[in-house]
Parts: sequence; C-alpha cells; structure tokens
Amino acid sequence: MPNHVYSLPLISFLISFPPPIAPTSPGLGKFEITIPATKMWEAGINVLAIDYRNHGASSNVIQKKSGKQVIMWGTTEYHDPLAAAAWLHTTKGFAWNKIGIYGASMGGATALIAAAKEPRLKSIWVDSPACDPWEILNHGGKKFGGGILAGISSPITDWGVAIGKSWMDDPTQWTTNQPYDVVKKYTADQSVQFVTTAGDDTVPSYVVKTCVDAAKTSKAKVSYWEYNDIKLHNTNTANKKFDKDRVADGTHVEAVLYDTDLYAKRIVDWYNSTLGMGCPAK
Repeated sequence: MPNHVYSLPLISFLISFPPPIAPTSPGLGKFEITIPATKMWEAGINVLAIDYRNHGASSNVIQKKSGKQVIMWGTTEYHDPLAAAAWLHTTKGFAWNKIGIYGASMGGATALIAAAKEPRLKSIWVDSPACDPWEILNHGGKKFGGGILAGISSPITDWGVAIGKSWMDDPTQWTTNQPYDVVKKYTADQSVQFVTTAGDDTVPSYVVKTCVDAAKTSKAKVSYWEYNDIKLHNTNTANKKFDKDRVADGTHVEAVLYDTDLYAKRIVDWYNSTLGMGCPAK
C-alpha cells in the first residue's frame, strides 16, 4: 500500500462514518482536491487523502518487463483506494456501508473502477472523470494540432496507447478495466454522482457522458450535474487575470472554484443522503 502522505497529484477520497471518513485521490496534479476535502472535513466528515502509485509521495511501481514507470489512467491504480478502504474497515473499524469515494480527473476514473471492483463502496462522487483515455488523448491531439492533426490524431493515439501497453507487465489491464465498461456492473446499493464543468477541453462533457450512459444500464442510482455558470464570482482568488486564464485553459475540474459554496453544499448533502451521515454543510 502506498505511503499515504498528503501531497497532490491524482484526486480521490474515501468517506466513512462514524465518524464519517473519505479517501480521496487527485487528478494529474490538480490542487482543487483540497477544497472539497476541506469543506467535507469542516462539515464533520473525515477525509483520507492518498497519493496513488507513481504520484506524489507514494512509491514508484516499475514494470518488470520494460523497466518503466507507467501511469495507466486508473486501470491498475484502482488497487490503491481499495487498499485504503480495506485499511479503514479492518484497522480503523469503519463500516463498509459508511465508506464512500471521491475522485477527480484521472482520480475520478480510478474511483469509478474501484467502486466497480468493490461494491461495498456505496457512494461515489466523480468530477470530470477520465472515462475514456483513448478519446481524451485523441481529442487532445486534435486540440493542440488543430486542422493539421484532425485526420491523423486517431492513428497517433492508437500508436501511443500501443506503446504504453507494450511497457506493461499485464496489458490486459488496459482493456478489461476501462471505466465505461466496469460502471455497468454497479449494484442497486450504489449511488454515483457525475460532475463536469461546461467548456472543459481536457475531459470534454461528451466523454463524461459515455460513463453516465453506461452507468445508467447498471442497477445503481445515477446523477449528472454539468456546471455551466462560469462567472468567476467565487474563485477564492483576487487575481482576475489568473481566473480568465483558467477559463481559457479549459475549465477542467473547475466547478469547485467557480462556485465553491454551491459545490460544498452539494457534495456534503450527497454524502449525507447516500451514507446517512447527518453532517451540515458550512
């Protein structure tokens, strides 16, 4: 199990009660993880923030076949929040029906996979989850290459994914653990909240919706919230040029910055209702 030192790469937490607790995991270096984590803690929810393998202060995992360190968009990293959840249950005595998980970006994809592997994780909140890595890479190629790469972005993405799989000791992990497939296995005891911010050009809303639609074929209770009130009225910063630059950069995992109070109320209410915590948002 990785060293659970609070530093930030990925983005995901676990939530449990009594008292409530949430393991969290970040996404690709996003500092936004600190905001919902802090707001939940202020509301009386315990939050366990972890660094996944190859992120932050956690140990590096080297592939024996290639000798390389490979980040696989949650398809192998899901073992880490599961280890954290098991530790909360077996060592700290938290009941499984009071443990939830939060994740954003790649951490969101990891959280989705973890919850599919462990149906006792009954409450899942994911913000801008990387539901389809291939399509995200393909979209990114078109975005940065413009019209020049529009016609060849898909072959380039195929080539990049093939190289990544060739570095893995077990490349079947990539094909068997994709979020848009595993969410179909959710049970009637599970609830999942998907969040995205309008204009996200890193993980576009249409990518998140592939997971939403797939999850709706399961027995779980599925909710979707697309935040589109981009007015920069509550960003916790007085630097408006910085704010504008963030909007131009694509609004990835930004709803929590644009409307922190609303986000905090909704996420606290979510875990209250799905885990029965009874903690007020502050």
